Amino acid sequence: MVVALALLSERGAGSRRRAARAEVCAPDLSLLKKGKGDYLGIALMSGFLGCLEYVLEEGPRKNWFGDDAIIACTWISAICGFLFLVHAFTAKDPIVDLRALAVRNFAIGSLLSFVTGIGIFVSVFLARVRGFDSLHTGLALLSVGAAFSCFPSVCTGSLRVSSTCVCCSHSVSSALAPVVTFTSR
Repeated sequence: MVVALALLSERGAGSRRRAARAEVCAPDLSLLKKGKGDYLGIALMSGFLGCLEYVLEEGPRKNWFGDDAIIACTWISAICGFLFLVHAFTAKDPIVDLRALAVRNFAIGSLLSFVTGIGIFVSVFLARVRGFDSLHTGLALLSVGAAFSCFPSVCTGSLRVSSTCVCCSHSVSSALAPVVTFTSR
């Protein structure tokens, strides 16, 4: 009897979950109606990011600014990026609401996530672009990382600033650490 009740309740819960999932997965087509979508923001963001990706992907192969297509895409990316930022801050309902960065904790979290992302891919950059083997990559990151890990603590400790400043300065100096490595070889 207990097993039968458990199976019946599970069957009912499963159908409720499927209905809830279908409701969540259903597209909201009202967003596509005229006046609801930020088509200008989408176009500016697409032009900015698409041209930037082309420049960064094809730049090394085409001698960077020695190629006319790279120069044109750089200009398009810069203009679309500037206009996208202006539009994102002035539009009533932008596609990407950058005003959320006015919240200090969110802005700091976004900055630290960006810096962490850079730090994650430094080893890939050193191996593929600079041609370091695994030993030299590890030595470069260890030596530079150790030096730059001590630097913010010493500097901010003597100034008596908040722990947020210590964390931010450590993250920024960790992101700048590979610059020393790139120029050392």
